Amino acid sequence: AGEPRGSHVLDTLLRLVPDELYQSILTAGDVLSKTTLVEYIEHDVSNFVVQTILSTLRTPEQALQISNILQANSVLIVDASQRRRGILWRWAEMAVDAFPACQPKVTEGLTAALERLVGSNARAAKAGASTLLGIQDESKDDRLVLNVEGTRALYHLLRFERHHGKAVVDSVLALPTNHLERLAKDGLGSRCVWDALLEEGATSSSSILAKLLTKLEGRWVSMATDRVGHHVVRKLFTTCTDMKSREVLVKELAKGVGRLEGNAMGRKIAALCQVQDYVNKGRGEWEHSISKAHKEREWLQ
Repeated sequence: AGEPRGSHVLDTLLRLVPDELYQSILTAGDVLSKTTLVEYIEHDVSNFVVQTILSTLRTPEQALQISNILQANSVLIVDASQRRRGILWRWAEMAVDAFPACQPKVTEGLTAALERLVGSNARAAKAGASTLLGIQDESKDDRLVLNVEGTRALYHLLRFERHHGKAVVDSVLALPTNHLERLAKDGLGSRCVWDALLEEGATSSSSILAKLLTKLEGRWVSMATDRVGHHVVRKLFTTCTDMKSREVLVKELAKGVGRLEGNAMGRKIAALCQVQDYVNKGRGEWEHSISKAHKEREWLQ
């Protein structure tokens, strides 16, 4: 596992072998013991084998064993300076896609690590998203530089079951407004933060959508005319289930209708939200048109 070429062979074996032989490899490598696993994680090569193990675990027992060790050593995989966040990424991914019983282990480990890295419990509760994203300004333009592994890990954490993922969602909502806007205009940030927030299921709720609508008031037209950001506006509008929230968005878009019509992305958003109907025909006709279009989309799906 510690040799560059041998680690690739081991990666392939872990993905392909039958369950019995898979368990034999873990046993022979003493992977599921605390001392040995930490040595694997700390090594510059074998930590990638640990990531493969997290992606290929076969049984809930294996998942819980490795999760207990990772929880006890969470600072090692959360601290960006250790350069081991790829393990946090794969751990969170495993807890969402394969073994949900491990979700409490991941969130408790993350909380403990943040308390060590940031300080008090109150500060740590709000620091999850900002710590994992590691946002830096790109001096040449208005783009962001993000910590890729931390951002990917955040995507999976936002997909946790609601009672396990609430603290992470709250830490995203606590981000400065300009960061949320710029994340919406960034390819990686949009995919990993906004798409996860707006994904129907685990963490998505009307209260979260309402908070986002309020927090980014005055910025929706700018996002709707952006090459990446307009996807977020589109998804937010279609995810909203009540007309009141949709009207909050369309009211703001109506104030910038000239800017929308002068931009290819803006015209798409204006057509989806039927901004012209809202301006010219009033709320009643607009609501009827939106409801009809929504029913057609549901029927097609």
